[in-house]
Amino acid sequence: MSDSAFGDRAVHIRIDGKRFGDTAVLGSIALDVASGRTVAITGPSGIGKSTLLRIVSGLDHDFEGEVRAPARISPVFQEPTLLPWLTALDNLTVVTGAGTEEAERVMQTVGLENKQAHYPHQLSLGQQRRLSLARAFVSNPELLVMDEPFASLDEQKADEIMALTRRLIEDSGVTAILVTHALAEARALGAETFHLSGQPATLTKGIV
Repeated sequence: MSDSAFGDRAVHIRIDGKRFGDTAVLGSIALDVASGRTVAITGPSGIGKSTLLRIVSGLDHDFEGEVRAPARISPVFQEPTLLPWLTALDNLTVVTGAGTEEAERVMQTVGLENKQAHYPHQLSLGQQRRLSLARAFVSNPELLVMDEPFASLDEQKADEIMALTRRLIEDSGVTAILVTHALAEARALGAETFHLSGQPATLTKGIV
């Protein structure tokens, strides 16, 4: 269920349960995210973080409960998921419908102003991550959802992309939800942290 205006809450989550067959993956989860806030959901691999993010994004409706979120949601995945047959610029304009001028502006913001005619395979992994961020922000989202977006990067590149991500979030004022197993990533984004644990998994405020 989507709703672009319900007080100062950008996201309202009330999950009573989520199952895959006979396996209960998520238990009772309640979370409200205020507009403009960044929240990180931490927890070990396989605990259900990505499942929760899919529910919030509206990609999974097979759960008990209610989720309200804005209509304009931009995802950032573990892999850049760029279209290899499109140039960097076209990965923004064709995929999102953004105008060329706006796409060029965002590419400059993420440091790719000289890569507009390059194809994804001609970009380094760090540049592909920057392009993925540009694609997410060019559509002026109300909610940014990030699923382990800094995976596979070396420490220096990860620090650079995390700093860029935080700057883009703060400059745009977008509400953001990050799922990660790394507390350092949550801290780098200045996120309020929640921990997912247990079987079925439930949410606890703070770092566990």
